[in-house]
This record gives sequence, structure tokens and C-alpha cells, in this order.
Amino acid sequence: MNSPLPSIKYLWTELLLLFVLVPSLTLTSLPIWLTVAIILSALIYCGIVGKKSGLFKRRNFFRFQKSQLIGQEFVRLLFFYSVSTCLMVVYASEDLFRVVLNQPLLWLGISLFYVLFSVIPQEVIYRHFFFARYQALVTNRAAFVLLNASLFSLAHLMFENLLVLALTFVGGILFALTYQRKRSLILVCLEHSLYGLWLYTLGLGQMLAFPG
Repeated sequence: MNSPLPSIKYLWTELLLLFVLVPSLTLTSLPIWLTVAIILSALIYCGIVGKKSGLFKRRNFFRFQKSQLIGQEFVRLLFFYSVSTCLMVVYASEDLFRVVLNQPLLWLGISLFYVLFSVIPQEVIYRHFFFARYQALVTNRAAFVLLNASLFSLAHLMFENLLVLALTFVGGILFALTYQRKRSLILVCLEHSLYGLWLYTLGLGQMLAFPG
């Protein structure tokens, strides 16, 4: 049985603490061990709340339909691949496909690690958990997507890179729109993976702290 949502005031406070304060700690002079401990505590809290609320049931994770593979997500992915490749050819051709061509095993290992330990946890928290927990706070669908994308971008403050913040904001909008329309965690994880891995494959991994 799912537990009822807390008050609006409580939810706003929770949202600000988890999705604004905690990511901002990465820019402070706190010891790294303390920052990591706080982030892990926030993740554990989300896990406990999600379990009590019934969000983390298996059927919620594996909701998927074959028809969801075809659509505007595929079109915009192809557009992104085409434009990003052209920009790399023009501005950084020496880095184009550098890791996947020169260190294929490293590329494969980092790609698997990225999907399992970055993409999936991010989408579980920022889409699956966030939408179920905070949708009632912002009834306008577009405004809610912008809020989600802004906080998703904020989660990447640790990179201290304006381009990364811009890319993750745009990516956050795309992933939020996908999840808002189709409510498929598998689909949004796949979409997130295809964008992130493409940047790494293309030769922009260092921007996201990928080795190689």
C-alpha cells in the first residue's frame, strides 16, 4: 500500500534540500569525504521514501512498449548525432572518435560503467522519483519540465563547465519530455545513454571527466 504524499510545504523543502543544496555542496570547501557522505545519504533517503511510496516496484521500472521506440525521440537523436559530428569535424577533428578507435576496451568499460552507475541512477532519481514525488507542486506541464531540467543541470555543477551545464539542461528537457509523455523508465534510460555515450564516442569525454 502506497503512503500518502506529505504537505506541499514539506515537499518544497525536501526538493530544495535534495536537488539544490546537495548538488551545490560540490562547489564548497567541504572535505570530499563529507560531501560524498551527504550525497550518499540523500540517495539513501530517496530510496527509503521511494520504497515506502511504492515507486520502486518492479512493474514501475520495466514498463515498456515496442511502439515507444519509434517517434520524435529517434528523429531528434539523429539530428543531434548529425550536428555534433559536423561540429567535431570542423572544430576538433583530431579528437574525433579518438578513444573508441585507439582504446576500444577502455571505451567499452567506461561505457558500461556510465550506463549502470550514472545514467540509470540519474533517471531513477530525476525522472522516476522526481515526477511521482513533486508533480503536484507545479501543475503546468511545461513549467514542471523546465524545473526538472534546471535541477538536472544543477546536478552537474561539479564539472564547473558552462557548456556541460547547458548540454545537461537541454538534455534534461528532452529526457523530461520523454518521461512525461511515455512514463517509461527503460526508454528514458536508453535515450539518456545514447546521448551521453555518443558524446564520449565522438571525442568529448574529457569534458564529462571520462578517461581516455
